[in-house]
Amino acid sequence: MRYTQFLIITVLLMTMSGVSAQGADETNTETSRPLGVTVHHDDVMDGYIMMTIAQNRRTLLLSRDGRIVHTWDSEFTPAYWAYMQANGTIIRAASLPNPPFGPQEPWSYMNGRVEYITLDGLVFNTVDFGNSQLYGHHDFAVLPNGNLLMLAYDRYRADAALAAGRDPETLPEDREIHAEALLEIDPQTGETVWEWRVWDHLIQDFDPDLPNYGDPAQHPGRIDINYTDQDLTSDWIHINAVSYNTERQEILLSPKNFNEIWVIDHSISTAEARGPAGELLYRWGNPEAHGMGTDDDQILFGTHNPHWIAAGLPGAGNILLYDNGIAGERAHSRIVELIPALDADGNYIMEPGQITQLGELVWTYTADPPGSFFSTIMSGAQRLPDGNTLIAVGRQNRVFEVTPAGEIVWNYNLPRGARVFRAELYTYPALAKLDVGQDLSESLGFYDTWTVSCENGQRRALRRFLDDNARMMDRLIERHGATRAEAAWQLEVCTDDDEGT
Repeated sequence: MRYTQFLIITVLLMTMSGVSAQGADETNTETSRPLGVTVHHDDVMDGYIMMTIAQNRRTLLLSRDGRIVHTWDSEFTPAYWAYMQANGTIIRAASLPNPPFGPQEPWSYMNGRVEYITLDGLVFNTVDFGNSQLYGHHDFAVLPNGNLLMLAYDRYRADAALAAGRDPETLPEDREIHAEALLEIDPQTGETVWEWRVWDHLIQDFDPDLPNYGDPAQHPGRIDINYTDQDLTSDWIHINAVSYNTERQEILLSPKNFNEIWVIDHSISTAEARGPAGELLYRWGNPEAHGMGTDDDQILFGTHNPHWIAAGLPGAGNILLYDNGIAGERAHSRIVELIPALDADGNYIMEPGQITQLGELVWTYTADPPGSFFSTIMSGAQRLPDGNTLIAVGRQNRVFEVTPAGEIVWNYNLPRGARVFRAELYTYPALAKLDVGQDLSESLGFYDTWTVSCENGQRRALRRFLDDNARMMDRLIERHGATRAEAAWQLEVCTDDDEGT
């Protein structure tokens, strides 16, 4: 009953205020839009939407009418995504405290553990990994054999970076470079059975007396150690997603700071992956990253969640991705569905000295007006069986669904501060055993609101659903020099200083 009243009130408020349900810009306050479900067409698919929210220890399951009907609880915050199995078990990346290196910001995406949690809430297996050289972050993939394909930072000090041809003028202040690696881990033994590292495939045109010297444009399969399109930080590449193609035995990566997508081969051995066979098979989105073109040729501006659309779905085999956009250059997000450039035998076309071409741009979604759909961080998209696309907008705290024609047929607004990393719809029969008549929203703080006043005169809302995270509160206090948690929260919500994920 309470949810029904809440939904009626929010819809009435939206109608009276003239607020569009099709989105809000990144700075909208809680009072400018209703919460919960604001659009729900009768013909949207049934099912439940799983969400992970930064700094919320629970993985949430949302009904189509906007109730949180189930949670998988953990001792640790996410870093960041979880994958549901057909029996309702989730495999979840967990952020362990005090990683040996890497970001220590409140919205940390370092992990260090993968947890297996049953639908009944039992944590029945954990896989720990990482050390002072390699440490997991952001995402992983579950391979057909059950192994975990883990994304990891690969740490190098200044001396190693300089020896590999890094320009000393581009070394970050902490004098470290965090490259990237992929580790295939057997979850039963914890053993690494396959690996691939960016560091094995470098190119540089800075010093002819050092290794890997050459023209990046002539070696598009290699990674230019001196390319950077960001502030100089140790987080050089910032891959935030990994996807696996079983049929092609290939891996798709999202190097956000390079504004590209990369494809590599997984059918080769670890020894082969260290050599030419382990170079990029395909890259697309920003020719300048491999020494070609100009700023005008850049197509992608930050990327999240690129993946091959699964077999049996409309667009199967195509790549779907969230193209974030960036303030000041392209201040709106897009959803892009594409086919890479392939030859007659199905091999990728990527020629030395040429801008890597796209095969076909199949579909895009941009809002009207474009800036009403915009998140520079997090976010993702999922193709549904009926051809619609479910979209999570991290910084706008929103999940919505569009038709192929771009019509919004379902929309759910989360509370301010609920940075949703991804959201996916599931229809597994195992979910039928859940008590789907309940609503946990109130206990998680999705209804309760209190506000703070910012120096610029704005008032912004905070939510109880993050209040139990002592680690984040401690970091905010330390970061801002505040003596009270409320003061730290106020600074955080007023500045929204959480870029980079």
